Amino acid sequence: MRSAWARSGANTWMADLAAHAAFASTALGDAALTAIRIEGGSLFLQVELPLLPGHPDYTPPPRGERHCLAVCLLSFRGLGAVTLKLAADAARPAADGSVEFSGIDSLMRQQGSEQGDYTVAGGWGSITLQAKSLDLRMEGDQPGAAPRPVG
Repeated sequence: MRSAWARSGANTWMADLAAHAAFASTALGDAALTAIRIEGGSLFLQVELPLLPGHPDYTPPPRGERHCLAVCLLSFRGLGAVTLKLAADAARPAADGSVEFSGIDSLMRQQGSEQGDYTVAGGWGSITLQAKSLDLRMEGDQPGAAPRPVG
């Protein structure tokens, strides 16, 4: 099992949020980022998140599919500064004709930051931002259900 903390720079420690309980029994590194949206002081990342056996929403994948997928929304609320750096070949066409941005290779939060300094990165590029909170909501969650706080 990987460590939940990683050194980033001389004196900065980042929390590896992929190790957070909200992502238990998922394969965040195999997730496909399908949308990035900023609205009303929040940044939203829509992902197709592979669920693994042991996840409460897991069902065996359809024939010919590799994963059981759940459409999820990562919501960074109380947004401050945002820096988005897209790779030149960030977007690629999906089988259904939509666009996807590959996976999320890392999801980190700087230790001890009051506002919440986050970094999200993948083959598509990176987003560095400040936000008061981060939560995860899965498609199919009951209306009014509390989102899963992440950091």
